[in-house]
Amino acid sequence: MPVKIFFVQGSKLIDGLESEINKWQKSLGSKASVTHTSTAMTEHKDEAEGWQTRLVVTIWYEL
Repeated sequence: MPVKIFFVQGSKLIDGLESEINKWQKSLGSKASVTHTSTAMTEHKDEAEGWQTRLVVTIWYEL
């Protein structure tokens, strides 16, 4: 079963993640189906950037 992983860091990129995932799902075609989705979020402090949020979305799918 194929897996697609989306990774973003920072508020601006996180805001566009849903749109990116939707575009990817449309590119799979009508016969594909998502079987499982997992989301993980962490925060860390970067000396130059301050607090940053990281978000990972993992999607298992069938073609």
